[in-house]
Amino acid sequence: MDTDNELDARGDFPSVTQGEVARFPCAPGKGPTGWQEGPRPAPGPERGFGCDRLSLSFPVKDMDDDASAWPMVTIRGQGTAGESWTRGRRFSSHDPMTGESDKINIFVGVTEVAGKLWGKVEANPSRFADPSGCSLLPLDRLQDACQVLASTAQLVLHPGERVEQWRVKRVDLARDFRGISTPAFYVGGLLHVSRPYARRTYIYSDPSKGNAQTLWAGGKGGGCRLYDQHEAYAEKGAPPGSLRWEVEARGGNGSWLERESLSTVGDLVGNMMPLESLAARRWEWSGMGREIGSVMQAVVQVQGLGLSEAKRQRLLGALLEESCGIASTRAARSETSIEYRRLKKELGYVVVPAIDRLIDAGASRGRLDWDSGTEIAA
Repeated sequence: MDTDNELDARGDFPSVTQGEVARFPCAPGKGPTGWQEGPRPAPGPERGFGCDRLSLSFPVKDMDDDASAWPMVTIRGQGTAGESWTRGRRFSSHDPMTGESDKINIFVGVTEVAGKLWGKVEANPSRFADPSGCSLLPLDRLQDACQVLASTAQLVLHPGERVEQWRVKRVDLARDFRGISTPAFYVGGLLHVSRPYARRTYIYSDPSKGNAQTLWAGGKGGGCRLYDQHEAYAEKGAPPGSLRWEVEARGGNGSWLERESLSTVGDLVGNMMPLESLAARRWEWSGMGREIGSVMQAVVQVQGLGLSEAKRQRLLGALLEESCGIASTRAARSETSIEYRRLKKELGYVVVPAIDRLIDAGASRGRLDWDSGTEIAA
């Protein structure tokens, strides 16, 4: 490996700040290693849409064999013919504006698969531009972010392909919503929305986000989450009445990324439209833009669809069962299931039986609006 690129004992990248411009990262004596100059975001998050997680993989020709370079080591099947291993390390940097340490973190790993070495590099690229905040990285800066990840990985690994050919393993996109009267109203009220092929849907307290109540819907290959951003990141500038929606999309055969033709870094940085399409499709799938209302409101809304009495009653029954978390026993692809999913989508409505208690607590009937980044009252 190129010893000129060795890090100091702490594994930090020194950062250089000139006025309102921050450069990250810089290898010792090498200058900036990929991050282009740009204005630092204003204090506190703004309404926005962007990327907040990026993971890439690539074949490796050679690696730093020094054991001290890899403080994290996992061995599987030790002593057997199928023994394999994974090594990893974390690179970190301080916030160049505040001097606080460990505000920017990049993970680099390497593993052996079928006798070949594969590398991985992962980070939240939003922190490159806003180390101590919680704003999102604009999609037009993803190319810079990929260069930072590549430059960091190359400090300890010798990739076998050009960066443009590296595989995209995971991309998280997020949309912020502001001016929300009662964030818990949406996190709890959208729990039982019907989402085709969502293996798991639940609410949990996320310890990585200040134990903020978080709604998750998805499976092993990815999913969507919605959480109270102020509860999670108040100390980082998230204002009261803020929600964040995220899609966690992983790569692989038949994955959400593959469906948008996002397989390599070249696909990722060449055109923002596939990422925007990914977010739009998953927002629709997640049902987290559905209007929340009472049973009586649902009755009035369904009556306005012009259905037969039998269909109207079945649709209301389906809405009530959905609100209670009762899954339909019909096959997902049956004509009846498809028809009632279409009707519920047309209605754009989710029933919350206990909505009156939520309203008494200060919530208002409404929905989250993607375009405006806020809630629209019913």
